[in-house]
Amino acid sequence: MFNVHSTQRQYDSTFPDFMNMFNTGHWVVPCTDCKTGEGCTWSRATWQPVGCSYQQFSRRRLQQCLRGRKLLFIGDSTNRGIANYIIEQTNDTLHDWDKTHTTRLYQNVNNNRTQVAFSYYPHFWLPVTHRPSFKKVLYQLFKRYV
Repeated sequence: MFNVHSTQRQYDSTFPDFMNMFNTGHWVVPCTDCKTGEGCTWSRATWQPVGCSYQQFSRRRLQQCLRGRKLLFIGDSTNRGIANYIIEQTNDTLHDWDKTHTTRLYQNVNNNRTQVAFSYYPHFWLPVTHRPSFKKVLYQLFKRYV
């Protein structure tokens, strides 16, 4: 996937510490010059756990894999960003995005062959006594889209 840059710069597992998810490893960042760190594309950084590698799918393979599937995401803006990233990788662009804090069905994913839904959780803007549980949000998402 990193065919734009010919070199990559590696950072040890302390960058950033909260991202290591209990796995040791390092960050791999595509750069044009590893010695100076010039031309690094930080938005394409990937976490590389020791002894494990993630398979990089081509757009065509990703489209085949997701054909006929429903992807449901529940979470905060980070999870919404993951959903948007998958949509962008599948469609080659992100035509339709927003910072929704509700439930949203994304149309036209994978030429309408894949359904993606996102529901924001937790509902921090509501009083604590009125916030729905995760289980309730999950149930509502399933009921609406599955």
